Amino acid sequence: GKGKQATHPFLYFEFVEKTGQIAVRMGPWKAVKSNIKKNPQAPWELYHLDTDVNEQHDVAAQHPEIVAKAIAIAKREHQHPAIPVWDFSDAALYPTTTQH
Repeated sequence: GKGKQATHPFLYFEFVEKTGQIAVRMGPWKAVKSNIKKNPQAPWELYHLDTDVNEQHDVAAQHPEIVAKAIAIAKREHQHPAIPVWDFSDAALYPTTTQH
């Protein structure tokens, strides 16, 4: 049988380099928000990595509940950055308010 290792139910990533990206991995799902330094309101994209290894097919529209879960995780996991360069993700996660 498959050896199952204990993992978190999700993984959260912030990428500061390039144009700024936030990603949430939940099992086979990967939700991504890209180019957020230029566009904090950039749409979330969603990929099912079991069937779409190369992340070619954005299925966010078909799975709004998965996207909503990813956004909730991102907002919970993101702490106000101590380093100013990380502030880009605040605007992306909290577009309408400055307070947390």
